[in-house]
Amino acid sequence: MPKVELSIQARNDLASVWYYISEQSSDHVADKFIDSLSEVCQKIANMPTIGRPQDFLRKGLRKHSFKRYSIYYDIADNNHIVIRRFWHQSRDLENMNISE
Repeated sequence: MPKVELSIQARNDLASVWYYISEQSSDHVADKFIDSLSEVCQKIANMPTIGRPQDFLRKGLRKHSFKRYSIYYDIADNNHIVIRRFWHQSRDLENMNISE
């Protein structure tokens, strides 16, 4: 099974997403949403070219959308992707920092 690695920023993003959803709805709803995001990440790992290139942000970066979130990632190799950010689509890209 292809490997999905989360950057520190992506882990922090997930925590923020979970917290926001739990505050707006419930812990159960937040858990289900994070589980769904995890499933999408595994789908990306299985088909890494599914995302659109985002070379204007950084060479090699790709993006795949899920609901109102963009998942930014790099293809490390054929069996390994690195999720860089989970970014709500209403947020300004100029505020998004993607570290290596």
